[in-house]
Amino acid sequence: MTEESTLIPNSYIDEYLPELSCAELKVWLAVLRKTLGQPEIDDGISLSQLEKITGLTRHSVINGLKGLIERGLIVQTRAARGIRPASYKCVMPGD
Repeated sequence: MTEESTLIPNSYIDEYLPELSCAELKVWLAVLRKTLGQPEIDDGISLSQLEKITGLTRHSVINGLKGLIERGLIVQTRAARGIRPASYKCVMPGD
């Protein structure tokens, strides 16, 4: 059995890890986990999914998302609409 993995460039971690809050770090890793290396599918990540993955409150997840978007580490590729969750994508070096 081969375990799937998410590869994150060391330089990316080295650059941003010291700057991120705990909420930003957890949300960043969750979005990386759900999107990095995945086919280009418009698969949304709901706030409740991010709460479950990170163990954070909804307020903390929202703050983490806002901080990451402000830092340019993730972008929102689709807004939430009705029951459809928002989509987010990590911005990798060279993107």
